[in-house]
Amino acid sequence: MSNMQILFGFNGRIRRLQWWMGSLIIMGIVLAAVVVVMTLVGAIYGDYRNAPAVVSMVFGSIFIACYVSIIWIQLALGVKRLHDKDMSGWWMLITFVPFGGFVLLVILGFLDGTQGPNRFGPSPKGIGGASTDRELGSVFS
Repeated sequence: MSNMQILFGFNGRIRRLQWWMGSLIIMGIVLAAVVVVMTLVGAIYGDYRNAPAVVSMVFGSIFIACYVSIIWIQLALGVKRLHDKDMSGWWMLITFVPFGGFVLLVILGFLDGTQGPNRFGPSPKGIGGASTDRELGSVFS
């Protein structure tokens, strides 16, 4: 699976490491972008509250566009990680329930995926396959 498919596609399965790396890189990019924009606006206008309305609208529009792309990437990573657990991507909606985000963090970031192939594709670890499905029970028991 290519990096573009990992970041933007909703099909397939990814490992915990890919999910963590993708999430941490996205958070780092967001933090860096906020620091850079606030530094630029502060350097030009002395304070972001002194900036003209058009500058605020432009930066606000850029932030909204970036935020939408970040949400897309996080959804794509989460859905593929849920697929690795043999769960539907609709489980991402659990974040709207109190403490659901914590539950989802545990599921996505700490629990191992399904060993071998499942309904969403082959194992991202390369475990199992058509010829070794019969042997999985003895290997993982």
